[in-house]
Amino acid sequence: MPRADRKTCLICRRHCDEVGPISHAGRFAENVIGLHTMTGPAVPRWRLGMVRSAGGFTREEVEAMLDAVRRGA
Repeated sequence: MPRADRKTCLICRRHCDEVGPISHAGRFAENVIGLHTMTGPAVPRWRLGMVRSAGGFTREEVEAMLDAVRRGA
């Protein structure tokens, strides 16, 4: 159900004029459907949040750390 007083998406910060109605939870339909189907712009942020919540590192961070060790930094 749309919420009349919310004007920007909490996930992507785009305005309702650009993305359409914003849900009561503060997200527009593309983000909600994207998270449900694991596609779309919100998924990488969700995955990073899950990794961070478990105290882990992303592949890119591990590769950067290994590169630094290899360089002797």
